[in-house]
Amino acid sequence: MLRVIFFAIPLFFSMLAFSKENVIKVDPPTGSHIKRVAVSGRIPFDRPYSELSEKEKRIFTSDYENFQEGDEPPFPKEGLKALHWPLYKGHEISMKRGVLDVIAVINEDGDLEKISIYESPNKYMSDLAIAVFRETKFKPAICSGMPCTMEFPLKINFKVK
Repeated sequence: MLRVIFFAIPLFFSMLAFSKENVIKVDPPTGSHIKRVAVSGRIPFDRPYSELSEKEKRIFTSDYENFQEGDEPPFPKEGLKALHWPLYKGHEISMKRGVLDVIAVINEDGDLEKISIYESPNKYMSDLAIAVFRETKFKPAICSGMPCTMEFPLKINFKVK
């Protein structure tokens, strides 16, 4: 009985550490009670840009060149889940392995102005990405204290399990 207690404690702490990752989980397949990770990333999916930590903001803006102190990139008002969740659900239908590499231009009103798809697993995922970006409400970028037009990059590596 003593071994079970010592085994359970490290297992409990490892589960706590895993729950701190930035993930979106989905219901388990039939026969399991453990939710599986559907989407993982370097910053939280459920927070707007204003609620990210300074470290998380630096991670997100690291792809931008010449990003000035005090500037902010465009960002989904409801957080990244607004983009990632519908794309994940579309991937469940498509089931194609590959990278979706998108650059969306978000104008000073927070609306999609232009979208370029540089890589995609298939046409279905390209069309879905365009539709998801059109429907997503963005907080516009801030340049020198004023709303401005700026690119929003999104790169997702889809895997098939």
